[in-house]
Amino acid sequence: TNGDIRDYALSVSSDGERWQEVARGTMERTKSRQTLRLDHPVRARYVRFTALSSQNGADFASGAELSVLPE
Repeated sequence: TNGDIRDYALSVSSDGERWQEVARGTMERTKSRQTLRLDHPVRARYVRFTALSSQNGADFASGAELSVLPE
């Protein structure tokens, strides 16, 4: 769990300058794939995923892959 993401925020933007947070939450403590589903569809050009904390409390966090899928 060294550096595994715990808390996160997901934001979107149409221009890369003005951002709107669309999700915030806590990831499970697992090495398995995790899925984040939004409450409603969002139209955007840019996606920003921000790791807010790590599972073991370290000052860094990391992720392996991020896929954005339509409905």
